[in-house]
Amino acid sequence: SETEEEDWIIHTGERPHSCDECGAAFNTLITLQVHQRIHTGEKPYSCEECGAVFALSDTLKKHLRVHTGEKPYVCDECGKQFTESGSLRGHQRLHTGEKPYSCDLCDKTFAQLGVLKTHRRSHTGEKPYWCDKCNKTFTQRSSLNHHRRLHTGERPFWCETCGETFVWQNSLKEHQLSHTGYPCSRCGDMFPDRIRLPRLHTGEKPYRCNLCDKTFAQLIHLFSTLRGHQRLHTGEKPYWCETCGETFVWQNSLKEHQLSHTGYPCSRCGDMFPDRSLLYNHNLGHRWRDKQVKRAMQKKAEAGNQHPPCVFVSALASVAAAIRTGLWPRPSDSPSDDKIELSPAQA
Repeated sequence: SETEEEDWIIHTGERPHSCDECGAAFNTLITLQVHQRIHTGEKPYSCEECGAVFALSDTLKKHLRVHTGEKPYVCDECGKQFTESGSLRGHQRLHTGEKPYSCDLCDKTFAQLGVLKTHRRSHTGEKPYWCDKCNKTFTQRSSLNHHRRLHTGERPFWCETCGETFVWQNSLKEHQLSHTGYPCSRCGDMFPDRIRLPRLHTGEKPYRCNLCDKTFAQLIHLFSTLRGHQRLHTGEKPYWCETCGETFVWQNSLKEHQLSHTGYPCSRCGDMFPDRSLLYNHNLGHRWRDKQVKRAMQKKAEAGNQHPPCVFVSALASVAAAIRTGLWPRPSDSPSDDKIELSPAQA
């Protein structure tokens, strides 16, 4: 029979079915037909949740876990969960240190094949992901997603200390160190600048301005800060505001000034504020409401697990509260033979 013949072919390793488009060979006809969907673009399997389509039923099954939240593959070392077995295998190499994928152009090794493919683009210059707003291209999809925030204005990361918002999480982490300071590994002291930390510790400033002999601790600051510093000598102000015409020595000063015209946007609700401090106070309101909602949900969950309170205990609690607040009559204010009667509200 045809089934027995295919079973025999699988055992012998023979691949009699070849693709007319690319020449790839397969041991069964059904495998060839599935492969040909790569060329035809046919994707017969669709997700009922979001409409995404797939060429393989197995790929659809894996995709459905995005909606169900199912992560059946668990790492024995750290307990991290994954939707696919391949993702788990790649993760486990972080524990074992195994790096089976090597770059044939620079001999670097990688634990995951996807990371190797991304790395190879640094050699080939391939940038398959592009922004439909400005046509800028990227080697990774995640880099494109981050870039799009520059167009949408989304700034999902914000500093709890001062309320400033950021496009990228790394920018927030770097900013937060401006509040806490950078620890010196030599003495434990905290410094406001990580780049100049070693020379801030020693006091060394080997780079000098040739106009006023002002010195700088790092070469990077010589090139970035010195240009702005020398404009104090020349009077040059190359950055100007198109709204009011005011000019500035530094580009950052211009950007900060322009917000005085446009306002500071709240990344959560879109409201605009003329002052950064007002934005900070506004963000505190969001935080307060978030805490209130969380507290209410916790109380509701706790109430669902509790028995109804004892009437007698509630009455005693009401009396105790009245005595503490001075609302309960003292013995000298009422006849000694009066009986304490509790109102229905207190009982």
